[in-house]
Amino acid sequence: EGEVEILRETQGESVRLAVLRRGAIFGETGVLRDKPRSTTVRALSQTKMVVLAKDDFLHAFGGEKNALALRLLRMLCGRLMEADDHLLEQHTPAAGGGRC
Repeated sequence: EGEVEILRETQGESVRLAVLRRGAIFGETGVLRDKPRSTTVRALSQTKMVVLAKDDFLHAFGGEKNALALRLLRMLCGRLMEADDHLLEQHTPAAGGGRC
């Protein structure tokens, strides 16, 4: 429940990538890629969340028994990260130092 924003730091400022609402999932990219997080999540309103441990999350996809599915998900997460990087490279800080 609630609302959060997904932020990424670029050129010394936080850029909003998305606003997520009830039922949304976040944090999956870092878990799937087994890499440190690349974004910050900040609550915009009072929020309730369900936290899922890494092992439980991966088990939902068949764990290591379904290695092909995990490889595909990791590849797709990598492509999404590259797309975000490309968008951030195109980002020009708003006049007056405002946020996007």
